[in-house]
Amino acid sequence: MALAAKMGWTLLSSQNLWTQVSYHKYIWPQNILDWARLPTWSSKGCSSVWKALVHALPLIRDNLAWRINDGLTGRIGLDPWINSGGKHTLNPDLITHLQSRDIRHFTHIADQQHNDIFSQAWKSAQQLDLPPQWYQDWQLFIMALSESHIRIKQGLDELVWCPADHGIYAPKYGYKALISHRIPDPIHPWWNTIWKRKAPPRSRLFFWCALKGIVPTGDYLTRRSIYGPSWCIFCKDASESTEHIFLLCPTIHTLWTNIRNQLGIAENWTGNDLSDAWEAWTHSHPGSKLLNLPLVALWYTWLARNRAVFEDQPVTWSRVEATIIAAYHELPDPPPSRPRNIQPMPNIDRATLWAFFDGAANQTGCGGGFVLHINDHHRYLAKMGLGIGSNNYAELFAIRNLLHFALSHHLTDINIFGDSMVVIN
Repeated sequence: MALAAKMGWTLLSSQNLWTQVSYHKYIWPQNILDWARLPTWSSKGCSSVWKALVHALPLIRDNLAWRINDGLTGRIGLDPWINSGGKHTLNPDLITHLQSRDIRHFTHIADQQHNDIFSQAWKSAQQLDLPPQWYQDWQLFIMALSESHIRIKQGLDELVWCPADHGIYAPKYGYKALISHRIPDPIHPWWNTIWKRKAPPRSRLFFWCALKGIVPTGDYLTRRSIYGPSWCIFCKDASESTEHIFLLCPTIHTLWTNIRNQLGIAENWTGNDLSDAWEAWTHSHPGSKLLNLPLVALWYTWLARNRAVFEDQPVTWSRVEATIIAAYHELPDPPPSRPRNIQPMPNIDRATLWAFFDGAANQTGCGGGFVLHINDHHRYLAKMGLGIGSNNYAELFAIRNLLHFALSHHLTDINIFGDSMVVIN
């Protein structure tokens, strides 16, 4: 859409052979800016390029404004100017009244006699001889003009696209504007767990597609108006869907039972849907090589399905099972987990303030920090880089800064905890 909107911007802001042909083919005799302001456009029977332009044009239209120079193009009460903030609109009856008197553009309401060196003067409601019911509306309108520091001067009015600093639309600015209003996708618990696996990259990507429901199974292709065989090639007893061929199909149940027996696994591959099955599997095998098994199994099941559909090869399940188990055994074992030096949590008297300090160092530098707890819901945290130094240097600076902070806030009764006996002693 951001790319298609570039064509809309070109159509509105430049004159070349393409814009002239497009204008006379699709817009004429209507004014091009009037056409762009319409809330809907018809693109029936038009080219796919023009349909894309029309679909993306609201991105341009909703962010258009005028940089007022001579004031001969922007229309009073209809067209926004830069930083107008929605204050550019007027009552339709008032606009009609002004247009009947040929007062249409900003230059028509400029009061050149009362200008000063600092600001542009605008004609009041009395100067324009407006009916009294519109005095307040007009006063607010010219106040908005004055607040925007608009001044009539030489040069043509310029159409600008407001989100861009230079006023010229570019697809990257349109993309940013679109995603700023986009509702984010829901966060699924399986997103990060897939990419950390050691299975082949293609199986990881395929598994991610399966969990998102975008594998080209029969139901997915039908939703995209691509019609073809839609029955499960494995059991030939149900319509083909991602959930069916990877989770619910009786032949898949048999395949997984045989794999479990071969590998000595107690847990089964089951769940309400693929996401539920994967979440249960990750909870059953945390940090295990077995986390790679569903990724490999679904990938080789899909390859067998494709051979059956496109090459008319019968599915030999013993071969599929052997391929999955062999591919699984070829995967590297996870590295042994290193024991973590976790100190037991001390017993803390929460009637008194308590704090923790720590420091660390390596060849490139050192740093330290502290956390001062006022209560279970209120704490101060500080961390700092200390340049080149030893671990003891970092620990000493951390507690030094903690003590300075506490004394500067008149906090003198604190239980302090740390893991450096050199500093504590």
